[in-house]
Amino acid sequence: MRHKHSACAARQVGAREFPGAAFSPYRIADAEVAALERALHSDGMQAAAQAVAAAREEHHASADWAEP
Repeated sequence: MRHKHSACAARQVGAREFPGAAFSPYRIADAEVAALERALHSDGMQAAAQAVAAAREEHHASADWAEP
């Protein structure tokens, strides 16, 4: 039997809405995010560095953003 919320959860995952900042107990300081971006970029992982930057921007745009 499928849980009544499974279709909603599947849609959220597919739309990249879940898990979001509201659902994560983990926080990372902006300085650590910047260090990760630099490390990825210097290791030749530009796509990963861009994904980190995009996630940071998306997170800052969310209503529940707060620096740890």
